[in-house]
Amino acid sequence: MPGLIYPKSTIKRKKRKKHTKSILQEKEDKRCFLCMLEGDDRIQQVEEHHIYFGPNRAVSEANGFKCNLCLSHHQTGPDAVHKNREQDLRLKQICQKEYEKNHTREEFRELIGKSYL
Repeated sequence: MPGLIYPKSTIKRKKRKKHTKSILQEKEDKRCFLCMLEGDDRIQQVEEHHIYFGPNRAVSEANGFKCNLCLSHHQTGPDAVHKNREQDLRLKQICQKEYEKNHTREEFRELIGKSYL
């Protein structure tokens, strides 16, 4: 705009991140995903877990590769995905199978970099 000291066209804004809902469960579902697989349907305090974390965290957020986990399955218990590699791989395989219901394995590999199946 002419006449302004600081024209608005020079302001660069951060691009908003896309927060997609989980492909494994509804956001309103306050049950632990792994507890539900084990047959426990209790509503409990849960944390959102990005299944493919590290450099793939943004990919997980954009594609809905996340689920709700109780504290025991997320960080503190012996079967916590951040402590137990087998449990982490199990969750990654479940997520990949769900993604491949509507997409190809090659599309998954392009997103994550490898296949877990």
